[in-house]
Amino acid sequence: MQARARKIRRIVKAQEQLKLAEEWRLRSLDGRLAKTEAAEGELVAALGAESALHGLFVDATVRRLRAVAEDAARIREAKERQSRKLLASATLLRTAERLSATAEQEMQREIEKKELLELIGQLVQRC
Repeated sequence: MQARARKIRRIVKAQEQLKLAEEWRLRSLDGRLAKTEAAEGELVAALGAESALHGLFVDATVRRLRAVAEDAARIREAKERQSRKLLASATLLRTAERLSATAEQEMQREIEKKELLELIGQLVQRC
């Protein structure tokens, strides 16, 4: 029983690490998306600004804006996938934690049963 409980505790620790890694990936995607959206806002502002050289860079700015918007869409999709992975990882962690709790309870029952049998044996020897 103790070996089973130890194995399950190791599984729980591994699941915790995997969940943490998924959270880091999601935070990284959040940061990338924020930067991309900021760049997109700057490009839109540049398109709306009037300057002497404005007409020379409109085409290039529009192409860059289109590329940044496509990148933002890809990042949003990746973020959605990562959110699903994180949810799956959290579910696996909760399952492993429940298994661990059950194994600990079973181990405790075995210990109590053994102690009770020893006590009964001692009482029988006295009589």
